[in-house]
Amino acid sequence: MIARTYPGADIPELADSQIKDIFRNLDMQFNNAMIRAGGYGIYTGVVAVTLRAVASRNHSQSLGRPRFLIFIILLLYLLAILSIYNGWAVEIAHTTLPNGESFWTAFEYNPGTPIFLALGIDAILSTILADATLIWRCWIVWGRSWRIVLVPILCTTLAVVSRGIVTYYAIFGPSVPPGALFLKTTVSWSVLYTLFILATLLWCTTLIIYR
Repeated sequence: MIARTYPGADIPELADSQIKDIFRNLDMQFNNAMIRAGGYGIYTGVVAVTLRAVASRNHSQSLGRPRFLIFIILLLYLLAILSIYNGWAVEIAHTTLPNGESFWTAFEYNPGTPIFLALGIDAILSTILADATLIWRCWIVWGRSWRIVLVPILCTTLAVVSRGIVTYYAIFGPSVPPGALFLKTTVSWSVLYTLFILATLLWCTTLIIYR
């Protein structure tokens, strides 16, 4: 039935349950992109308020610090723009079935190495900038004590490594060596990446508030 609906498409014979799963997956990708776009709108408002607060403060003692913070905020915002653009290209451009293409074309679509590499580099740079700024602030508040920031530095380093591994598997897929494939099946690197970022955030924020 599906092959007759799309006569020009090379679609294998699929059960109704498989077709429903495919459409559910495509719908989930579309909804995920919409949620990310909405979150980016909220993030834009937060960035605007933060920039206004930083710019309106009296910085008679140090003019370099507010400029540095503004630069970091704007750089993180630009990286977020790149991330949302790449996510849109992956999750929207080929799930809306352009030019009369079939659902199978959207399901089988592979964004390619440049998109995955751009997403990975963007995530790594954002992690380094955001966590380094937070760690630096915690280090300053605690009187430049390196013992206080050793744990978040380690967590940030492991987060960067985890995100790099996620990007590696996304690019090379099943062509990775057997040893690397074993690590992929036994370790959830994306979960570790999130946990390490959360650990850095909670550690530094708690210590800054406590101080």
